Amino acid sequence: MVIYIFKVFQNILKIMLLLILYLSFGISSNTVFALNAEKKENNKLITIEDFFRNPEKSVVRISPDGKYLSYLAEYKKRMNVFVQDMETGMITRLSSITDRDIREYYWVNENRIIFFKDEDGNFMFKLFSIDLATNGVICHTDYQGADSKLIKIDSPKKETIIIQSNQANPGKRKYALYRFDMKQNRFELLSDEIEKYDGWVLDHNNLIRLAYENKGMEKIFYYRKSEKDEFKKLLQCNELYDSFEPLCFDAGNEKFFAYSDIGREHRAVVEYDPEQNRVTQVLAEHPIYDMFSDDEIDHLYYSETYGKPLYAYNTMRKREYVFFDKSG
Repeated sequence: MVIYIFKVFQNILKIMLLLILYLSFGISSNTVFALNAEKKENNKLITIEDFFRNPEKSVVRISPDGKYLSYLAEYKKRMNVFVQDMETGMITRLSSITDRDIREYYWVNENRIIFFKDEDGNFMFKLFSIDLATNGVICHTDYQGADSKLIKIDSPKKETIIIQSNQANPGKRKYALYRFDMKQNRFELLSDEIEKYDGWVLDHNNLIRLAYENKGMEKIFYYRKSEKDEFKKLLQCNELYDSFEPLCFDAGNEKFFAYSDIGREHRAVVEYDPEQNRVTQVLAEHPIYDMFSDDEIDHLYYSETYGKPLYAYNTMRKREYVFFDKSG
């Protein structure tokens, strides 16, 4: 009954408004209805197909030598890797994947690109590489149940990368750390300790120096000074109230950079000394928002070339950059 009375009241108000417009400005009801129709035409619903369709281009990057612009674009309704010559403008498709989209790729050096692709949506990713000289695509972990993830580019010159892989336990999410030589197509085991932990951080000598484990909402971090030492508890936080996320070590492999809001109102990028077990410097923070570590939104860029973090960016209404060393 209440709803019916409300609808009647709404209709009365509409009639009164039309009458006022007509008497005041000579605007007819047909004009008002035409304006309403135009508004509805401009506010068409976005179809499901349009909403979920692939972008025209995504993950745009520049090759290490600056000669190519690379990006992902559709080929037979699947996202593949393309490069465009910066001088001639010529576009070349480097991959022809038709079963699953490529969602991420990386330049190893100016001659080689790597990417990871799963099969049938199983979220277990095989490692592929593209040789720009031949446009040849090779799968380097072509076995049943393969799963791997890039940790870092080890040596662009030697074409070696560090990955975590389950090749010792195919089909299972039990991983070990490997150095992969792409020229020799050879894997070298670096550590199988990562099975003990939920996450870890390498120093610049590719040694595991930080690790953590999750126990419910509690996150416990461990640290060791060298590979010969035992891991010791560094700190513990409850993720309902605090957050702490180590990112990478400094050039001397003594301190590390992290996202943290422990003892702070907002999450910031900090420098942390594990020997003293305390924050030694705040590199970037926002007065209102938290800084996050999702690479699609917020990011800290550490330069292996200069041996220091160069900038961080944080995305709120727009992307905001904080440069630590303008000369670098």
